[in-house]
Amino acid sequence: MRNHTIPEYRLQIRTDKCRWCAEGLIRLEIQSYDHANGWPTDGFKKKQWLYIECPGCEYQWSLWKLGVAKPKERTVPEWRDAR
Repeated sequence: MRNHTIPEYRLQIRTDKCRWCAEGLIRLEIQSYDHANGWPTDGFKKKQWLYIECPGCEYQWSLWKLGVAKPKERTVPEWRDAR
């Protein structure tokens, strides 16, 4: 299973305006930085914290606050001794 690209994450944004100042957010660049709790993103070795900065009030909107869920990670269950 491959990771999403930043443009693919952009398509998942559910909110098009800043909740604080009503400035438009849709056409703005998604910014990112390395973050352990970020999104697995194609083209990056480490998970990325993805956000959009509002040009009106400069609030940095994390993509999860804009309706983009992080993909569920597959986990391997721990082996438990059946004693």
